[in-house]
Amino acid sequence: MVRHLTAAGTIVFVAAAFVRADAFDHYLNPHLRQLAESKLAQKVEQLTFEQMIDHARVLPGVPGTFLVVKTNDGRWAKLLVQPARHKVDAEKSVPIVLIDRFVTFREGEERTISAKGSGVRLFADFRFNLDYGQVVPAALGGDLRCVADKDQVRLEPVGKAELYLATGHLAEAKPTKSDKVVVGEKFEGRFFNGVYKLY
Repeated sequence: MVRHLTAAGTIVFVAAAFVRADAFDHYLNPHLRQLAESKLAQKVEQLTFEQMIDHARVLPGVPGTFLVVKTNDGRWAKLLVQPARHKVDAEKSVPIVLIDRFVTFREGEERTISAKGSGVRLFADFRFNLDYGQVVPAALGGDLRCVADKDQVRLEPVGKAELYLATGHLAEAKPTKSDKVVVGEKFEGRFFNGVYKLY
């Protein structure tokens, strides 16, 4: 029985090793500030539909427009967004901004996360608070608002929040390549070095 449980645990561990983190995951708190201050990002007062389309694949192998936001509470956040449509009925749909993934880091920490999430649909006239990781009413401020523009939508920063559109990939956010995963008779920890997502 113990032998079977050990084997099952090893299989899960080995399977997890093959699911590596992508370029979005490698951006930590210091990288966001660095990117915002570099020539690889531009500060924008509004992010239009066209800008989202034009910069949809800045991160290698990652679909979506990569954004960096300095929140109203002074925290750094990263987002992957894309324009989309939400079907209302058989004949009608409305434009939305889909937040594929977002992560807000705690101030002064490299990896500590304040809020994170995925699959958020932001409709026109709604706001998103990155510190809470929630859609909020206008009375609570928020950091980003979705604005309808005819049949398209755009994102705008709210209050003191700053919005940066990534136009390139920061070299410092690229992980160093590690040795290939090899599982043999002799266990060597170095073969499992790296960043992984465990499902």
